[in-house]
Amino acid sequence: MREILFKAKRIDNGEWVEGDLLHTIHPEIVIISDFEDKAYRCDGNTICQYTGLNDKNGQKIWENDICTIRDGTIDEEDGRFICEWDNDAARFVLSGNSLTVDFDNVYTTDVEVCGNIFDNADLLGEDEDEQRN
Repeated sequence: MREILFKAKRIDNGEWVEGDLLHTIHPEIVIISDFEDKAYRCDGNTICQYTGLNDKNGQKIWENDICTIRDGTIDEEDGRFICEWDNDAARFVLSGNSLTVDFDNVYTTDVEVCGNIFDNADLLGEDEDEQRN
């Protein structure tokens, strides 16, 4: 069975917490941590869903992660991409360099998470920054 998991930044200290997602009547959301059996108020703007995939180092690939692809089957696929949800295809994709790369077209052994758009926006080049705006 696929693991349904979310993460978001805690409001009180800005640290990431992962677990189940709970919407409340407040503008923030609550993450119920599977690991600590605690609930944390989180910034709803930082919600990321787990893709169900791990990168070449075994690290979870989350929505909004910045990933590097090396040794892809197409040279244009090498570079940095943002993991995003594609509504039209109803799946997660890697987007960047004016390309959209489907996970079924690249091996996760060729993908490495190098950060996320919230903590590591500096990893994105100008092209990716312009695409997000």
